[in-house]
Amino acid sequence: MERQAKALNKLLRSELTAVHQQFTHVLALREWGETETAARIMEVDRVDFPNAMRILDYLVETGAPLDLAPDPFVPGSSVQEVLRAEQAMERRLSATIAGARVTDQRARALFATALEPRQAYAEWLDKRLSDGVPDGAATPRTDTGTADVVAHLITMVEQTLAHAFVHWHAGEVENADAAWAASGGAMMQLTEMVRLYAARRCVPAPGRFPALHIAVRPEESFEPDRRLAALVAKQAAGVARRNEQDALAALCRRIADYSLEQSRWSPGQDHPAGRTNPPAFASFEATLRRFNIAA
Repeated sequence: MERQAKALNKLLRSELTAVHQQFTHVLALREWGETETAARIMEVDRVDFPNAMRILDYLVETGAPLDLAPDPFVPGSSVQEVLRAEQAMERRLSATIAGARVTDQRARALFATALEPRQAYAEWLDKRLSDGVPDGAATPRTDTGTADVVAHLITMVEQTLAHAFVHWHAGEVENADAAWAASGGAMMQLTEMVRLYAARRCVPAPGRFPALHIAVRPEESFEPDRRLAALVAKQAAGVARRNEQDALAALCRRIADYSLEQSRWSPGQDHPAGRTNPPAFASFEATLRRFNIAA
């Protein structure tokens, strides 16, 4: 069981990282009018994200430890860079799948699902690159402060998503909804950040990832999420101060204000993300059913 849990943790880490990169690339490509390329990457994301959710569900349900080390990635800032970044990520993910040895039927099904889109996607990437994709001009990268905000928001997405499952399996439906709302709030802030930079022909790469603190017991999940939200607030406020009246400053001020409020949230209160999240982040149970996870 320990070897299997370790293999599933590696797959979960690889799929979550791939999903973050896919998500970033799809948003940027849409901003650049590259809708067909965005749609092809989105096809793979529609497999990887639900599968990552199912792995989380399985690990939490079985009481296996969640051991997700920080995993940086570098998205592309042109169509050619995007395709090459996706190609490199596919090789990493395929190697993770190929190196796994699991015997449990449910675990094997999770690996089989992860494997499904890999070959066709790799062939498509190879063909697009061999056909010749014009590379864009050299593009600026995000400054260190912004890159760290991006990394911490990604960590918030992952940590609170894991805590949603922790609460769900403990029968705490309202707290699961709040954790899912927090994950969605971070995802929406990342969406705004990527779109803002993509409009400038730059895609924000994450900087230094903090360690994930995923609680085993639901009552221990609130404090790590509050601490992480306070860190996001501090970093975003710093970026806002350094950029004065720039559009980035306005976005980071909103992120800082929201994150500070989130850092003060307590169970039983309305979660601040609920005021701005789309309906998809309202009910964790509805999300599980949509992905065919809830019994």
